[in-house]
Amino acid sequence: MRKVFILLFISLALLSCQKEENNRKTEYQVLTSKDASKPFSCLGEKRIITIIKKTLIDDVLSSEVPIIPRDVSVEFDKTLFSDIEIKVEGDQVVLNITSNINKEDKILNADLQISYSTINGIKVEKIPLIIDKGKLTFVYKIHSEQNPFILPAEGGRFELPFTCKKQTYLNGQFIEETYSSLNGLRFKTISSGNVWFLTVRKDGEKIGFYKFSFVGEGPYNQKTDPECYFNIYTHDADLITDNPTEIFRQDFIQPQTPGEDYYKPSRSSYKHGTFDF
Repeated sequence: MRKVFILLFISLALLSCQKEENNRKTEYQVLTSKDASKPFSCLGEKRIITIIKKTLIDDVLSSEVPIIPRDVSVEFDKTLFSDIEIKVEGDQVVLNITSNINKEDKILNADLQISYSTINGIKVEKIPLIIDKGKLTFVYKIHSEQNPFILPAEGGRFELPFTCKKQTYLNGQFIEETYSSLNGLRFKTISSGNVWFLTVRKDGEKIGFYKFSFVGEGPYNQKTDPECYFNIYTHDADLITDNPTEIFRQDFIQPQTPGEDYYKPSRSSYKHGTFDF
């Protein structure tokens, strides 16, 4: 009788264990430090993502523990986010993700794909991430090797190199300074002296490198004080009905040569337009 009771007890125990195993299931939950629908700051922001492993028996939570880092793989757009760090902090395994600065004039969208192992295979979750846009402003810095450029009295053909750089500000905060093309900027040139054929060309293949080309037409004098300059303006400057402030002015001066033999009547030229290179 005692043997029968022991066998019955063992059978019930095994049945109970089997039932517990059959009703046991594992779930994974991805937790973010902020609502994923809220955009990352356009200036860059760090957030924490935690993956929790939950064990449930009869749909009742039995335990909640972090999964180990080697079980996790992460895919993301590295142009929008810095490298993601996976590490243990206390009793949690966390992913530290930092958004890059958004230097585009639009909201950026990307998916963070997290893969991890489960008893049923690889589970993949995609978390939509948004990077907010800010107010972009630009300041152009143009510099020539000599300003004003002094031509010799006898004139000649000349070239004057200059560079164009652009400073980028996001929400009023300085972000970067890079060489920039003149494309889209406006210009105006006036000459009432003896400097002519004033043009701008690219100086090599590098972005932001240019040169003025111009001619001083030999010795001269006039009964006035002539001027010659080349002004560069922002892309939205109105050169027709307004008198905007230039972002750069290059002056050209050719000294006058005294004597009636060198007298030339005053003449002038005016040109304005928009750079397309």
